[in-house]
Amino acid sequence: VPIRKGLFAAARIHAELGEVLAGKVGGRASAGEVTLFKSVGVAVQDLAAASCALARAEAVARRDAARLYAVHVVPSIDGSRETQARLAAEFGPVLDEFVAGSVPASGIGVRREVFPYTGHRSGLIEFCAVVDADLLAIGTRGRGNLRETLLGSTAEKALEHSTCAVLAVKPPVT
Repeated sequence: VPIRKGLFAAARIHAELGEVLAGKVGGRASAGEVTLFKSVGVAVQDLAAASCALARAEAVARRDAARLYAVHVVPSIDGSRETQARLAAEFGPVLDEFVAGSVPASGIGVRREVFPYTGHRSGLIEFCAVVDADLLAIGTRGRGNLRETLLGSTAEKALEHSTCAVLAVKPPVT
């Protein structure tokens, strides 16, 4: 709205916040620079939490010489191979970009999977069972909203139902 009203020039925008979080573009270079952020949801907070969880999981996998998967779970629409291929084609490049921005080039291979799940918020638990995971590292914001108050957070569901250990990683407070 400020751009449409002529109050702010689009040329003054350095980057989208997601680009900064993914490491594609540098953030503020001095205290005199201003970051303007208008949140209309929690997607950016989820991205920050997931990035911290992936970095922690990468360190554990490197230490233990373990397999590491970065998983983006998506609802299974009809279970067909065609739909799964379409979902992988749609979300795979986004996952690749996220992993590249979150995990340093440490020599450990991160397997990227787009995983269609069948039940509400159960995709991560289903994936862990499929690959016989030893540890699920999951990002959490550490505070709830109304939906989470009523249904429980994804991290809480993972703790309750997962057959493997769960590491809930909260991003640092800045």
